[in-house]
Amino acid sequence: MLPLTGYAERLSVRPGQTLRFHVANATGHAVQARVVRVLCADPNPAIGGVQFEPVPVPVRGLAAAGPQSVPSGSYGVLGDEQLLAPCNDTHSLTLTLWALPTLALSRQQVLVSWLDEAGRGLQLSMQADQRVRVELGTAGGGIWLSSARPLALQSWAFIQIQVSAEDQSLQLSIAGQEPVSCGLPGPAGPPGSTDQPGQCQRSGGHRHFQWPP
Repeated sequence: MLPLTGYAERLSVRPGQTLRFHVANATGHAVQARVVRVLCADPNPAIGGVQFEPVPVPVRGLAAAGPQSVPSGSYGVLGDEQLLAPCNDTHSLTLTLWALPTLALSRQQVLVSWLDEAGRGLQLSMQADQRVRVELGTAGGGIWLSSARPLALQSWAFIQIQVSAEDQSLQLSIAGQEPVSCGLPGPAGPPGSTDQPGQCQRSGGHRHFQWPP
């Protein structure tokens, strides 16, 4: 990343209008600004390199510029910390999304994540075998489900997650695949019923269900 960079809020202005520039400065030094006309922006010395000429336009309102982070990757940030607050054994939640996997990796690739330090919340990911995995953590423990089949690369997949307080269940549905589900975690007792054969057991205070078994 460039230590000093910026951009104009728009590409053109009329006489008398104001043009603002947004600057990120990670040099540790104060920034000075002036307006120039770019005659050549190619740094190739064979053609003369970068060339400017001054323009008699004053710079007004120069504010201190600091570093600005640029997160890598393609993703979105949704809502505040209460977005998934209903994700527990007394409130229902439905989450749907389209996913287009394009790369197979030897590690999990997170699609949606909202887990706190205690593991409470929801996370949806694609595993190394390209199966979709959903993890749900509540005060009563945690469970996870894996899809019946792996996702195909370069193909859109419609994914739906349902947390049902009425049925006390977590269900993962992917278009073209059999849905898988499991009972929500509780403080004690046997695991809930499932829509498909598999394993659902408590381990370290958490239940785990995977299909196929």
